[in-house]
Formats: sequence, structure tokens, C-alpha cells
Amino acid sequence: MAEKEARELYQEMSTVDHEILALLEKRAKLSKAVAGRSAYVPAESASHLSDLRARAKGDLPERHLERIFGEIFASGQSMERPLRIAVGGPAQGPLYGATERAFGASRALVLAEDPITEVEHDRADLAVLPLESLERGIEPRTVHRMFTSELRILRVIDADEAIHLGAQRPLAELEILLAGPEERDRCLSWVRDRDLRLDVVLVASPKEAIRRALENPKSGAFAAPEELRRVGLAVIAENTVKGSLDRLRYVVLGARPAARTGFDASVIAFTLADSPGALFDALRPFSDKGINLLRIHSLPSLHIAGDYLFFVELEGHSTDRPVVSAIDEVRRTVKTFKILGSYALTRGRT
Repeated sequence: MAEKEARELYQEMSTVDHEILALLEKRAKLSKAVAGRSAYVPAESASHLSDLRARAKGDLPERHLERIFGEIFASGQSMERPLRIAVGGPAQGPLYGATERAFGASRALVLAEDPITEVEHDRADLAVLPLESLERGIEPRTVHRMFTSELRILRVIDADEAIHLGAQRPLAELEILLAGPEERDRCLSWVRDRDLRLDVVLVASPKEAIRRALENPKSGAFAAPEELRRVGLAVIAENTVKGSLDRLRYVVLGARPAARTGFDASVIAFTLADSPGALFDALRPFSDKGINLLRIHSLPSLHIAGDYLFFVELEGHSTDRPVVSAIDEVRRTVKTFKILGSYALTRGRT
């Protein structure tokens, strides 16, 4: 009886799959019809995704919903307008992988020494750079580069640098482990701590490690958990890299400002005159208007000895009336000031 019911349920799921396919093809036709008539605006996708999360009844885990619709959005946008994304860092490195997961695997990413320059010279539409690490702190080069550029922050990508071990067989049956350049040394420590008699072989990237682990059932791959699960490799050991739970944040920059979503943050940067209470005076307008400050960082100036650049993230979009009013007051109290942009917040992660 139970087996018969299971078959009927699988048959019903198959029918639903056919309905989903028909709707995806309908959506693809609409995307093709939009081609050439619109430009990519990250806030629009973020706002739509927030609406979908609110409508969800909870049967599908939220992280799965985000990944599924993220790929649907990316596929549709690639048909509407090929999106050129410039990223810094090595191919298949953490930044590359986070960008691919955020925008969908169908996107073509361009490696660049200075992604901002690629956008400024119209060789790319978006630039993605490292912003902050829980372990290493704020990235000074990114902040200073944004301060001198006319590009605006459109989105912030949150990522956890978790590295798991995936394989087709249990650990006891493996003969070799595979790791990319950025993971190998730290993965070696994990192997040695457990007195495992396994070689950790260096490969070009985590993706290459996964490819070879799929070809050889007696090998395991060190990679991000979502990448392992996406190709069907079982996670046989979690958090195999010391410090692998480091929280990373990447910033997406573009020429057009992000639209309001109703759940936003804005980023400003400024320098201060050398006077007592200057920082207090600069931040007081936000307190007076009930605006919450999410993060404050100070970085030594690259140009003037003893001078500091302050980097502040605050709740609200830069076009919200209270934020506009507070910013007007701040401008009058600081030496130099710039709005770096606004982005949609991810609920539950600020």
C-alpha cells in the first residue's frame, strides 16, 4: 500500500515538473521579448525575491527558494541583455565563486586587475570587489577605490567561506584528496590533525577538484558545500579548513544607482576637519533622526598623513527623506563627503 502511494506521489510530482517546465519556457519567451528594452537593475530582482519569500508557505526551504529563483532570474536576464561582470582575483577563487552563485552560473565573468576601470571604460556593466571579512576586517583598497570613482554600490553579497569534503564514497574508502591553491595548505592541517594517510593533491581550482572526484570514486574534493551538493557529491566532512567559517562580504558596483526596495542600507564615506568632537558632530544627525548605523570603519588616508577616511553603513535608502535630511547636515560638518550607494538588505543578515 505504501509503495503504491509513493508511486502515485512521484507521478504527481512528474506532472508538476511538466507544468514548471511549461511556465519556465513561457518566462523565457517573455525575457526574449524584453531583449534590448531594459537594463539590469539588481534592486528590482532583490525586491521581487523579497516578495516571493513573503508569499512562500514554508514547504520549500528559503535558501533553496533563493537559489532556484536566482538561477531563473540570471537565465532570464542573460536573454534580455548579456551582462558583463568584471571581478578581481583568480578564476574559480572565492570572489569568483561568490559572484557566480549570486548572479547565476550562466553568467560570463571577466577577470580584471581593476574591475572598476572595466566598468568606467564601458568594458563591463558591473564590478565585484571584496569589501569585508570577519577575519581580516574591511578591505582598504576597495573603500579608497570607491571613494575616487563615480560608480555606485548596487548590491552587497554575503558569503560564508565554508569548505567541506565531498566524495562518492565514505572517507575510509578514499585514496586521494583534491584541493585548489587557496585551500590546499589549510586542508593539509585538517588531514594531519586526524592522522589520515591520504595525499592532498593540488589542482587548478575547487571546480577541477570536483570534476576529478566525479571521475574517480576513490577521490574526494575540498570545495564549498553548495558546489558539492549541486553536482551530487555527498558531504562526508564539514568545515575542513581552519577559519573556514569566515564571513565574507563583496560589493557590486555599477553606473546606475539602485532603486528603493523598502528594506535598504546606504553607504557613505567622509573625512573630518581636525577639531575636537568632529566625529561626534558628523554622526549626530543620524541619531537625531532615528537612523540606525550598521557599521563604522576608519581607514588611514592614502594621500594625507594623519588623516582618516570614515566608511559608514546605515539603514535606509539614500533617497529616503530622513536619510536625505541627515546627509545634508553631515555634509556641512565634514571636510569631504561622498554617497557610495545603496543596496537591498537581506532579511536576517545585516
